[in-house]
Amino acid sequence: MPKNSHLHVVVETEFLNYLKKEAKERGISVSELCRLKLMENLQLDRIEGKIDKLVRKAY
Repeated sequence: MPKNSHLHVVVETEFLNYLKKEAKERGISVSELCRLKLMENLQLDRIEGKIDKLVRKAY
């Protein structure tokens, strides 16, 4: 998938260090780790939305 947008984020040093450590453990860049985390969260939001919709239909 082509990358066509830039996102600039300001985080605290402690959180950045955490991201760097996790990225190093996974053997990927911090940028790639952030992209993965964003995609995972989007998938969780979609799943939660579907569950909410099913719950509303049940009642």
